[in-house]
Amino acid sequence: MPNLVVDWPGLAENFDNDKFAISLVVEAFLEAIPEGMAKLKASIVARDAKALAMAAHSLKGAILNFGAVEAVRLGQELENCGYAGTIDGVETLLNAFEEAVEVLIHELQSETARYQEAG
Repeated sequence: MPNLVVDWPGLAENFDNDKFAISLVVEAFLEAIPEGMAKLKASIVARDAKALAMAAHSLKGAILNFGAVEAVRLGQELENCGYAGTIDGVETLLNAFEEAVEVLIHELQSETARYQEAG
């Protein structure tokens, strides 16, 4: 099995091994993530530190459901930058966060497809 970023055993435990519930949570996350990422990017463009902190906090919270440690860590760093009022230089951090989120999205999409195939 490849090196997975999602804590699948933990996710299953949190949802009492209910594959349907897990698929609903994954679906909701996948539908919401583009808007959340857009808000995050807009806050940086607008140089709005408070909005950065709020957007990063929201994304981090959604990602926490999946136990994706690296994405959560980077989201926390972005949130901390927002609370500190630090907008300069966050682009590199944003890029790393986007990459971690993309890995998460890819894994969620491929693994949930297997869930659905297994029925």
